[in-house]
Amino acid sequence: MRAIAKRWTRWMMVPAALGMMHGVSAAQARTPTPAPTRMVAPDSLVAGRWRAMLPAGSGAGRREVTLELARDGGATLTTIVPGRSTVRARGRWDAVSRTRVGVDLGTGRSAEHFVFRRDGETLRALEYDRARWGSAGLALRRAPAPVPGPPLNGSRWTVQSIAGLTTADLARRRPTLDFVGSEWRVSGNAACNRYNGGYASTGSSLTFGEMASTRMACPAPRNTVERAWLDVLRRTARYEITRGILVLRDTGGRELARLRISMAI
Repeated sequence: MRAIAKRWTRWMMVPAALGMMHGVSAAQARTPTPAPTRMVAPDSLVAGRWRAMLPAGSGAGRREVTLELARDGGATLTTIVPGRSTVRARGRWDAVSRTRVGVDLGTGRSAEHFVFRRDGETLRALEYDRARWGSAGLALRRAPAPVPGPPLNGSRWTVQSIAGLTTADLARRRPTLDFVGSEWRVSGNAACNRYNGGYASTGSSLTFGEMASTRMACPAPRNTVERAWLDVLRRTARYEITRGILVLRDTGGRELARLRISMAI
């Protein structure tokens, strides 16, 4: 029994001796090294919609850029040049640290990589294709999530009257308004140029965001109608629908315009 005990003691001493030969204690030799932990930014700080208005690549007009970061790691970048094109690229995003986000979009030659730094409500690009996005910098602001407000989603309307304009003014071309519910956007013809932008609605409230539009020159009265219609969109705060007629009102309840439903889209 004494011989067995001595052999057991010698076996137990081997790991400790090896550990001390490499500068570690016997206790350290027996303790496994923990796997390195990875810093991950909370979803609530980064996930959501981020948006910017930038000069168009050709130098004429502007383009709207929207980056959507989903909680499941999906990423979608949408670039809209009014009247010309809408381009979407999909991919994945990941939190590099608590303040940095990596975004990979597309595949093959169209693949694109970004690294953003989050500064409060702004995502500033640190790594991006400057030839495509410009050397002045790429910064996106957080876009507030709209609250659902049917029955506007997925409907198309034609203007019947605008406060301050006559029936003759609207005879040549009547502005249109399309609510694209799946993307919380509106678009239409302002009597001269095409336009599009975002909107939000809950209950009887309705507001429109900044509108981007093409820049064709049109003769009177179409240019007069267009200016009046875009002003209506800027001032709208409330709406009501009665028998297929949409009435837009300002914060004081004054009627700005009346539209008739054309179709569901």
